Amino acid sequence: MKMPVFHNRKQSLIRVDDISINTEPLLHRLAHARGLKMRVAHTEKILPCIADPWKLRIIAQLDEAPDLPLIARYLDGKYSEKLGMVIVRSGIIELNFFQNGQVTIRMVDSESEAIEFVNRMLTMAYHKAMIAGDL
Repeated sequence: MKMPVFHNRKQSLIRVDDISINTEPLLHRLAHARGLKMRVAHTEKILPCIADPWKLRIIAQLDEAPDLPLIARYLDGKYSEKLGMVIVRSGIIELNFFQNGQVTIRMVDSESEAIEFVNRMLTMAYHKAMIAGDL
């Protein structure tokens, strides 16, 4: 019987025998790790930033409650269990994640920049957690 041959991105050959693998748990973990489950659902308010009136402060809602300790750990944030929030800074942009799924983004130029930034930060946190084996 001739074995199928597949090429990967580096163009090296991979031979595949009859292998049966249940990929459902792996796919679920990858989807969760990519941040595909947790995203910005909608924007609640767009306000001028207090620190710089030429920048924006955006209040948005995530589609599910975030894992605050995980976000704090992998995004180098400050977690307050008492307040139920995590503060994360990246350059001049500051994110506040809350237990109820609300997130505030400060010092951004547009709503689309804020949403994209939050989604990228969540993706990065879950990728790091998956690599570390915490998911």
